[in-house]
Amino acid sequence: MSLYFFIIGVSLVVLALLLTLGSVKIEAVQLTSDQSTMKNIQFVIYENPTYGFRIDFPKLWEFEVAENGSANPVQVVYFYSSPDDENLSGDFTVDVEKLRGEYSIQDYVADTVDQYRSHEGFKLISYSLNNTLGGLGAYSILYNQNYNSTVNLTTLEVGTIRGNLVYFIEYYAFDKEFNQNIPIARKMIDSIGFINSGYGQSNLTYGPPNSDHQHASFAVVLNNSTIDFSQNKYQLRSPLIHVENKEGKTLHRHASNIPLIHFFNTLGMNIIDNCFVLDNGTKYCSNNKMKLTFYLNGQQVNSINDYVVRNGDEILILYGNDSLPKIRDRLIMLNQAIKPLFPK
Repeated sequence: MSLYFFIIGVSLVVLALLLTLGSVKIEAVQLTSDQSTMKNIQFVIYENPTYGFRIDFPKLWEFEVAENGSANPVQVVYFYSSPDDENLSGDFTVDVEKLRGEYSIQDYVADTVDQYRSHEGFKLISYSLNNTLGGLGAYSILYNQNYNSTVNLTTLEVGTIRGNLVYFIEYYAFDKEFNQNIPIARKMIDSIGFINSGYGQSNLTYGPPNSDHQHASFAVVLNNSTIDFSQNKYQLRSPLIHVENKEGKTLHRHASNIPLIHFFNTLGMNIIDNCFVLDNGTKYCSNNKMKLTFYLNGQQVNSINDYVVRNGDEILILYGNDSLPKIRDRLIMLNQAIKPLFPK
């Protein structure tokens, strides 16, 4: 029996549910790793259009989909090694959690580690806020906990925030087997790709890189300070939608159906619950004195997250208490033919 069933007693759906929640595409994946563990392993693709992601996994592994789709977090899919293959071990899950507030990645990691400290024998080995998952800014946590009085588990968790959802992946195995199979886990984590804007938001499939090419002018102004997206840390973070060429006022969309929020998520930023969250975790939230507002082509709109930018669009995200004349001035600045966004 798989290790997972000793840890969490979760009922699993019948095969028919797989047809609605996910599918497997049998395709060989070219491996670049020279790790001995990986040499004879063929990977196939699991794709879940409902939750908007795809992932490679070993062909000899099996997978199940959790029954309780209304849980939070929900375990979308659980991969485990076949009992017939002694060379593969460990378990691997993809989970989705709906946020109940304006969390940054830093906030989420801090809360998560606090919760894990209640687990018996929990020991934090390392964590990082400088990872990527599916092209988005992500965190990673590596920790131990007791499985029983004589054996420990090691878990690697990698997660990212997409809009109001957290996607996190967990690989766990007994200590003696964890390092042996970490190349497989890394391959699976690195293979994650998002194919739409997220569960409950859109069923439009992202196009591949270079399936479209659109330009939009944009600015984010927070308390009278304009974010300079020409900084190196913001450049070319995703092939799908980005800023480039050391310039930070033109957004380039290179794939179809990519929403604007995807761009900010690639930078570790977010827009959630009337808050703009910077990559350093600072939040700018609407209150009685200050407002977060969005302007598309000169008109105020309620939200900008799911908008797919088009050629010539002018987008302003503004936090403050600016007067109408000042807002008009900022909108004029988006028109590059009139005035540069960042005057020298």
